[in-house]
Amino acid sequence: NKSVIVSIDKDGNIFLGSDTKKALNIKTGEFSAQLQEALAKSQEKKVYVRGDGDTPYRIIAYVLTECKKLEAQVSLVTEPETKKS
Repeated sequence: NKSVIVSIDKDGNIFLGSDTKKALNIKTGEFSAQLQEALAKSQEKKVYVRGDGDTPYRIIAYVLTECKKLEAQVSLVTEPETKKS
């Protein structure tokens, strides 16, 4: 199985995998439970975190903490800047 992708938008909404329609709730523990489930299915235990340039840092820190708790290897994915001409 492939790695787990976590996307965070500028409003701090967290999405898992390719489902960018349903944000996962961090207060109810929904994100933690879904992340744990996704990592259990993944053989690599790798998480790629993709954030918007305006994503609140506290949300990224929260995601990194949850990944660390689950002993996942984390990589931050940055979108290449588009050149303004």
